[in-house]
Amino acid sequence: SSESLGIALVAALPDDDYDLVVELGTGEGSVTRHLVDRFGGDRVFGVELDSGLAMLARAQAPEATVVVGDACRLSKLLQRSTAKGKTAVVSCLPLITMPRARRRVLRAVQSLIAPDGHLVQFTYAPWQPYPARECRFYGLAGARADRVLRNVPPASVWLYRPVPAARVRKARAD
Repeated sequence: SSESLGIALVAALPDDDYDLVVELGTGEGSVTRHLVDRFGGDRVFGVELDSGLAMLARAQAPEATVVVGDACRLSKLLQRSTAKGKTAVVSCLPLITMPRARRRVLRAVQSLIAPDGHLVQFTYAPWQPYPARECRFYGLAGARADRVLRNVPPASVWLYRPVPAARVRKARAD
């Protein structure tokens, strides 16, 4: 991710009062560093599947907690975290190309950010990263928060929030 994309991902979060900010796919830690700069290391929890990249992320943002693990097992990984309350998730995972993993991650994220947290996801595709049908099923509403033309390739940043349970039940019934 470029510096511009990292800045846009963190800027897309509308609040500063999150108790926990989870980054999925820390990579080398450039976004992790921006999250720590805004929220403080004690609130940032990163998840990276590759141990070598996790090590680089820890070096980039030593104040944050970065664990090696699969984002599909997010609830198990977060048992190590003591933070509870309002949560934001910043996903740097290429979930648009991984439908099964995308649904598992969305399920974990939806329960984590309810009722008042947020999910930020970027994509290189010209459409939203999560199909509208999946968003309705998992009780999420999203909108494009930014376009980062200075990234190569250009990227879009999307912000998702939970929707009230009554709207989710109606969408599942449709």
